[in-house]
Amino acid sequence: MWRWPADSAPGRAATIAEDDEILTLPDKPSIAVLPFQNMSGDPEQEYFADGMTEDIITELSQFRSLFVIARNSTFAYKDRSPDVRDVARELGVRYVLEGSVRRGGERIRITGQLIHAESGNHIWADRYDRELEDIFTVQDEVTAAIVAAIAPEIGNVERERSQRKSPDNFDAWGHYQRGLAAYYSSTEEGHRSAIELFDRANDIDPTFAPAFAMAATARTRYLMHFMPENSDEILNQAREKAHKAITLDPQDSMCLWNDGRVHSILGHHDVAIAKVEDAVSLNPNDAMARYILGAVLCSAGRSEEAIPHVDHAIRLSPRDIFLTGMLFHRALMLFHLERYEESFEWVQRASLSANPRPLTFALFAAVLVKLGRAEEARAALKNLLLHAPGTTCNKFQGNPMFGGSEVLERFVGALREAGLPED
Repeated sequence: MWRWPADSAPGRAATIAEDDEILTLPDKPSIAVLPFQNMSGDPEQEYFADGMTEDIITELSQFRSLFVIARNSTFAYKDRSPDVRDVARELGVRYVLEGSVRRGGERIRITGQLIHAESGNHIWADRYDRELEDIFTVQDEVTAAIVAAIAPEIGNVERERSQRKSPDNFDAWGHYQRGLAAYYSSTEEGHRSAIELFDRANDIDPTFAPAFAMAATARTRYLMHFMPENSDEILNQAREKAHKAITLDPQDSMCLWNDGRVHSILGHHDVAIAKVEDAVSLNPNDAMARYILGAVLCSAGRSEEAIPHVDHAIRLSPRDIFLTGMLFHRALMLFHLERYEESFEWVQRASLSANPRPLTFALFAAVLVKLGRAEEARAALKNLLLHAPGTTCNKFQGNPMFGGSEVLERFVGALREAGLPED
């Protein structure tokens, strides 16, 4: 809402908050996208700059975990150079995105920067130079790149912010964000802690769907990577949490792909694929939804179809915190297809990335056996046992990630040949 102030210069819009009250920040991360500046010196290019802004707002709005100010509010700042801290206060947001568009001949340069309003610090910035052969293609490409980069950056800052707060002041969102921080550590202890924190968020706010979704996925990931003794109990809990999440918000992309992942583990492959495909349709810029679609297709024995989805996920989020998992699954799909030379390249990348999982070293050893590189396979097996002492061939039996008994037996047989104990 805005009104024309009698004591200001023509063309200046003032928010109600400016004179009456300071807006309370929403519980979820909040962002305003200011109109991109047309730096071309050509008034004809205004429509392109305005279109970029509108598209980014629309795409950011697909992320249900964000609170996004509508374009009618942010366009009140068009042709002005406001202090982003004033914008944040007036619109009641924590983050502000601003950018510019400059055209020169058949080339166009688009820049964007995300600012944390409380500190004034830049969180993310990038520049895109493109040929202007198809203005709408350029607009779509840059919008997707900016959105894919911004959403994780906001999440990172929110997690850091939540950990600076006193535990006595934690609400459902704070527990949820701390749960994410623990979950992203990718350690066994981190997963157990994440489960506790997400469950606490569920208790505080039983209507907060994302916390139920993450309570489910923390369990499924813990189950797949660390193979605990009480696997059946953990899987049942994951199923209940995932069902609760999708009941609360069946239009949330994260709730859908989490529910799909649980169905995949249960062997309900058609249901799993359909749910994750719906998640991708709801939010095409969700790299995790694309990754999980590839994973559930792989578990269903459809690795050839799965590969492009994992490739797209990596393209959307090339510095993703779960890049190791994406690389691992890419290698696993190629193992399914008996393309061992290619699988070796991807699993080697996974083993050298941040936080490689024990399964990565297991697959590395299996691939090396299939390539006839026995000595290197034994070295990879030592790495596996260093990361996961006590691992045996029997621990892999029934693992849903391998997409069928034939692939699992081929995998376990290779580990047995490398020297992994049976029990």
